[in-house]
Amino acid sequence: MDYQTDKTVIELCAVNPLNRKYFYSQLELPASDGAVYDALQKVRATDRDAAMDISVINSLYLPEFADTLIDGINVWELNMLAEKLEELYRDDYNSLEKLNALFLYRKEQGFYEDGVSLLELINMTYGLENVVRYGGIENTESLGEMLIDRRMTDGIVEVTEQNAYYLDKKQIAQTRMLQKKGIFYEGSYYETADFKMPNVYKPDEQQKKDYSDLKSAFRLLIMSEDSEEKWINLPTEKREFENGRCIGYETAIPQIKSAYFYKTENFTKLNAVAKAFMAMSERQRVAFKAVLQAEKISDLDEVIETAKNISDYEIEPYAYAEPDFFQAYLMHFLDSRFDVAWLYDTLSDTADQMLLKKLHAKFSDYGIISARNQPLYCPVPFDDVDEVCEPDCEEVNKMNLGGC
Repeated sequence: MDYQTDKTVIELCAVNPLNRKYFYSQLELPASDGAVYDALQKVRATDRDAAMDISVINSLYLPEFADTLIDGINVWELNMLAEKLEELYRDDYNSLEKLNALFLYRKEQGFYEDGVSLLELINMTYGLENVVRYGGIENTESLGEMLIDRRMTDGIVEVTEQNAYYLDKKQIAQTRMLQKKGIFYEGSYYETADFKMPNVYKPDEQQKKDYSDLKSAFRLLIMSEDSEEKWINLPTEKREFENGRCIGYETAIPQIKSAYFYKTENFTKLNAVAKAFMAMSERQRVAFKAVLQAEKISDLDEVIETAKNISDYEIEPYAYAEPDFFQAYLMHFLDSRFDVAWLYDTLSDTADQMLLKKLHAKFSDYGIISARNQPLYCPVPFDDVDEVCEPDCEEVNKMNLGGC
């Protein structure tokens, strides 16, 4: 797939305990803590000990990285690497090209047949001044010509005015490349022999982030009247956002439109949303996002109202699509002795969609969400009568929103 982004894109994958299928979520790096948290929610990995697979599916600044086995892959160090790649692209593009050439050379030499560690990759972004670049050299013919013209053939052949014309340029170039661990990359020639792996990044000295332990719902980069910039976390008890304007933001609730973050008059409402969100249980947070997405709620007043009444909704987070919920719904009413493996390949045809319609439930990236004040697990008739559950059924079958 051709990703129209300059970001590093990773895919998270975790097993669905409901039916042995998989949850997937894509994440652009570098990402804020809130964005990573949201991606973990989409693979249902924030409140359970889930084994999670991670793969790099796009890396514009280091293309070969996406096709390389990564040893000990994790979001924390991938985020660090993505930040460093963006920094090189922005501030030192020549070093980024050197990194690509170095990485490609080492890969072609078989260094990474068993995988490359993120520790090594992060450290490779330093010390690149020792990789030598010669621009405009695209092949051995032009490399040999340059070496002869500049008398850079020590240890290969002695060049004189008499023999320069007759020397084998390609052979000289190939010998030089072996000596200097050279490689052609993007219209230039690079020599990597003098590169020594730095030891700048030391994992033991870094505190690994627990992205599932969310510290704030929003972060705003505020510029004050005297042009000072500072990040503030929402919720906050202080009016730190007064007399300033937002010039950047990070969010754990992507359903709220970006435009709201740049208007000072919205900050009090955003703070109220953040306060309500942080007070919710993990399951309620998932349900909250599911309602916003399924109902297409973006107005801040409606968002606040939804947050206040989130206990009126039920969610089945492990139902990734309508057929999954159909199976979960059947399992809910089956005898506990029933072997649920019989349901894994059940074809529900159109019954799955009909069931959601009768329950007035909707699909979201976070699971199947009920209508307000309507339970998910309640018997409904199969005929065409559009009935809703009785109140006593809600009391009996209502799921606990306090935790998964």
